[in-house]
Amino acid sequence: MYRQRLLITLLSSLLIAWVCGTYFDHRFKENWQRVFFDKGDACANSTPDYDLLFFGDSRVQFGIDPYYVDSCTKLSSFNFGIAGADPRVTALFANWYLENHPAPKIVAINLDEYSIDSTDAFEAMFGLLYYLKSPTVTDAMKKMHYNTALIKLLPFTKYSFFDDYNRMTIFRSDLNASGSAYGKYSYRGFTSLNPLNFKDHAIVIDDGKNKDFKINLAQVANMENIITSFLQKGTKVLLFYPPIKDSIFETEKIKKEIAIKTGTQLSAKFNIPYIRFDTMSLFKTDMFFDHAHLNETGASILSKKMGEEINELIFKQ
Repeated sequence: MYRQRLLITLLSSLLIAWVCGTYFDHRFKENWQRVFFDKGDACANSTPDYDLLFFGDSRVQFGIDPYYVDSCTKLSSFNFGIAGADPRVTALFANWYLENHPAPKIVAINLDEYSIDSTDAFEAMFGLLYYLKSPTVTDAMKKMHYNTALIKLLPFTKYSFFDDYNRMTIFRSDLNASGSAYGKYSYRGFTSLNPLNFKDHAIVIDDGKNKDFKINLAQVANMENIITSFLQKGTKVLLFYPPIKDSIFETEKIKKEIAIKTGTQLSAKFNIPYIRFDTMSLFKTDMFFDHAHLNETGASILSKKMGEEINELIFKQ
């Protein structure tokens, strides 16, 4: 009798955990669909294939709208930019995409100061735990010390690995919150920023830390591996530096100069273009959401110019 009650209790507990986990899955995916899961689904699903892929951090995610790029190039593109992404994240999504798709014709990779700095974006990318059917993702998460075997067996246990912020967003998404930085428009991985909340997100604190900034050689090596991998597959690769406000602090400019020097060196080493959008006079102050991110108007201008540059640099070589 005792064993029977124990078994019933155990099965009931597992059933409740499964129901709660299924509900949490639905809510978390719903809340982060257009800024993360659209990108994961594009990698995991075998169709459609894209001709042109964009990789990078939030300056790509909020700055490159495939709609305008495609209208110029007549290609089919997707934006894999993710806030906080470093070359490790870019490599993961690139390899994951190639797991289920042929190599694209072209990839455009953002190389700025955030690309060559240390971040914890990879370690905190909990959305990847929903895609453990992928060998690429599973291997990456194992290296981050996640118990992937347990999560595969009991999917609801992944929530025990979430940090407080991501647990909170199961029930409340920043995408829909009052005062959110996110706009309403999204398309193939691109998400607009909300111009009405510019003042809330435009403040940058100069803490002086950047004056001692040093390049992260491991991140540069990761970037070189990404470039080499695509070139070996016959994909044309270009690097670019997005627009940025001239009013950034002197210590931010130090990081920018180091990043541009790195991009120039990689461009020469691999004989690939490095487009400097920061030197173009197209981007006015009112096109920025904050010092480094474009608003929807600025993103449309950048995307059209990106399409023109691709036509000029890639198709007319």
